[in-house]
Amino acid sequence: MGYEFTGFFAMPAIPQPVALPLGAVWREIATPFAGIGVRLTGTNDRLLHPPEVDSLARQLGLDAADRWVYLNYVCWGGDIDFVYGFGSDCGMEFGPVQEDVRDAVEATYMALMERLGVAAADALNFAPFVRGFWGE
Repeated sequence: MGYEFTGFFAMPAIPQPVALPLGAVWREIATPFAGIGVRLTGTNDRLLHPPEVDSLARQLGLDAADRWVYLNYVCWGGDIDFVYGFGSDCGMEFGPVQEDVRDAVEATYMALMERLGVAAADALNFAPFVRGFWGE
């Protein structure tokens, strides 16, 4: 069975904006980092380019967070098949990075999660990627 996620993770926790994009879900995250997650809908069929990501991050108020990561993640049968990410660490942008090569995709994903201080073991068993976390 497959799992897809497109959205943001940011730390520390910031207030939820009054308006979210249509279908978006905002959740506070306590572990493995203290912050927030935003699951977006309607964007899984295409990758957002850095200017689009920056604009959406500002719309969500993520410019108030110390760190944020935009992530497009696809997993099938427990293996990560694809990852695309872009973010900001104390105002310094990084990425975008994109990987779908089997021997490299997991390391690319873990490097993105490390930007949030998420250890490898926690990244591979990431609570926000457990079915039901987002209310689906």
